[in-house]
Amino acid sequence: MADNTTLNLGVGGDVVATDDIGGIKHQQVKVEWGIDGTATPVSAANPMPVVQTGTLNVGTVTAVTAITNALPAGAAVIGQVTANAGTNLNTSTLALESGGNVAGIRTSVELIDDAVATLGTTTYTEATTKGIVIGGVRRDANTTLVNTTNEVAPIQLSALGAVKVAITEGAGSGGTALADAAAFTRATTSITPIGGVVETSAPTVTNGNASVISLTPGGAVRVAVASGAVLGVVEDAAASGTAEGILSVVVRDDALATLTPVDGDYTSQRVNARGATWVALDSTAAQTVTLAAGTATNEVVGDAAHDAAIAGNPVRVAGRGMSADYTAVATGDTTDILTSLLGKIVVQPYALPGATWSSAAASGGIVNTTGVTAKAAAGASIRNYVTHAQVINGHATVSTDVQIRDGAAGTVLHRGFAQAAGGGFTCKFDPPLRGTANTLIEIACGTTGSAVYINLQGFAAAE
Repeated sequence: MADNTTLNLGVGGDVVATDDIGGIKHQQVKVEWGIDGTATPVSAANPMPVVQTGTLNVGTVTAVTAITNALPAGAAVIGQVTANAGTNLNTSTLALESGGNVAGIRTSVELIDDAVATLGTTTYTEATTKGIVIGGVRRDANTTLVNTTNEVAPIQLSALGAVKVAITEGAGSGGTALADAAAFTRATTSITPIGGVVETSAPTVTNGNASVISLTPGGAVRVAVASGAVLGVVEDAAASGTAEGILSVVVRDDALATLTPVDGDYTSQRVNARGATWVALDSTAAQTVTLAAGTATNEVVGDAAHDAAIAGNPVRVAGRGMSADYTAVATGDTTDILTSLLGKIVVQPYALPGATWSSAAASGGIVNTTGVTAKAAAGASIRNYVTHAQVINGHATVSTDVQIRDGAAGTVLHRGFAQAAGGGFTCKFDPPLRGTANTLIEIACGTTGSAVYINLQGFAAAE
């Protein structure tokens, strides 16, 4: 069909400009702007202005990707946006390229404070810098968020707002952080292991180069001394003149002085001038010393020489010279051999001379049954011992028994018989008769009228 259309065809009406497209007529409209009578058609040289006298609320702007059959080929100016002074808009011309794409869009972003800033050139200041927030989606579960590859997905955040990052190459994963002193179960607890390589001998690596941790066939980490040799030797292996190790810290101490003032402190091992280790024997336990066999003299030296004051815990073949008994020790304790001041061992009469005593019969003898004290009490914790007795009856006709008692009218320690007219007896008590501590020794006759003479000898001792 032909373009243009005649109105009221039968009566010769006006002709309206139309465009016949595919049998359908589209009315053509002429766009002009200006004052009536001076209107000018809209063209590239005469675009239609848009004037905004207040704040412009642009709203949502949808990008035009293509305009087909609406504009002629070549660049076409759509229009111009002009902003009054003090507003947030900048003058810009929107133009279409020949392919229908929008061109001439400003590439800067205008901030709220009216200053236009280019991305990446603004210095950040806390509480004053403003910009566009890049958001993400909280995703607690690590499950699939997109359906297929190449699909767009939002940045994923943890509950704390941290960006989740998946390690896909170049690092291990799957370990679990453990709290201090937390329990660990083999084959169950997940960790991120430190790797190493098993080697039957120490590796050689160029100085300055990287190297993995070297492990023994048993999985133990090799530890090397400064020269590079592996620390430690094989059990029952022959000693090598080139073997190396870590020396123990020792201190030469000629005087063997105290190194630490407090019990339980750390201290170093002490040696003498020849490097031999000092060893202190435990005085509370029995010690066994094995002397080397041979012709060399093995000397054992005690703590005190002859005529020196007793000190320490002497080991000697000697006795203690005393003029009186030393203080008694507790049952089971070690004692010195007791000697006189000249070194004579006390073996008889069971005590030092100063501890012996004797009792002689009274003139006329004992003529009744009244007890007579032969030896007074020796003192606290001291006992009287009787070692010998001699008895003779001087009465011509009266015989009697004779008693040695522990205390006045006390327990009879010995009983004998003295026949009249010179009868009697003599005794050596072995062991000696032992009295009670701090108790006298008494003698008596069982019959009145006799004339009995009794002599006793003994000693006093605190045992």
